Amino acid sequence: MTNVIDLSILMLGFAAMFFCVGFGMLFLRKPAEGQVGLGYWAASFFLNSVGFFLAGGIFQAKPWQFFTNGIALQMLGFYALAWGTYRFTGNEFRRWNIYALGGVTVGWLGAMVLMKHSLVGGYSLLLATQAIVFLWTGTLILRQISTKSLAGHRLAGWGLVIWGGYSLLFPLIFQFPRFVPLAYGFLVGLHVLASVGMVTMALDRIRIRAEASESHAQRLEGLLPICASCKKIRDDQDNWQNMESYVSKRSKAEFSHSICPECTKKYYPDFDIYSKSK
Repeated sequence: MTNVIDLSILMLGFAAMFFCVGFGMLFLRKPAEGQVGLGYWAASFFLNSVGFFLAGGIFQAKPWQFFTNGIALQMLGFYALAWGTYRFTGNEFRRWNIYALGGVTVGWLGAMVLMKHSLVGGYSLLLATQAIVFLWTGTLILRQISTKSLAGHRLAGWGLVIWGGYSLLFPLIFQFPRFVPLAYGFLVGLHVLASVGMVTMALDRIRIRAEASESHAQRLEGLLPICASCKKIRDDQDNWQNMESYVSKRSKAEFSHSICPECTKKYYPDFDIYSKSK
């Protein structure tokens, strides 16, 4: 009974921690505006938070119900985590996504049915199903590693892969009740480690966009070699371009042609409306 109570306390602590992480993800959406996936990540942590809360034994339940009360929400949270990563990495919806979701859901439902008859067997199948989601998501991130976003992708990708591998080994630890709280701590710690990697991925993308914007803005700074006669500008390849073309390619400026009062008086004296109006 003492072990169950201690485990319940751990679950409630994890619920509070995951809620705070999800809240932080919501704040990250503002500076990372336009990046798809962060909202799904926030939803993932909120769902896991509620799942841990329900699994914390607040309500009276049978032993198998103690674990299954919050598992449905946790699994939905893992779906949101995987889908958010899939969209964050630039992938669009495909028909095979439905088949993959259906296959994982069948495994999850099978674990729920088995858990009524064998707690260890059902929980092992459940963790195996979750491991598939984590391993796939981590591999998806690692395949996108580039020199500009190396740190965040490595941390998130390997964090999820290790998390998936650890999930497969986790049922063995149940044979040693004394180490179950410690094992849960590592399980949640890997989740948090992956979330830190995801935050770093988002910050890396913000940094890359800022550097690109700064580089773009600097194109029109400094000395511009301009022809004293025709006013064409020489670019980096020693090609001479008219001013409108040069500026348009290096900024968002658009030109609307008109004629100033001095040129009107000089070239079109008969149409000098400026002098006639005075």
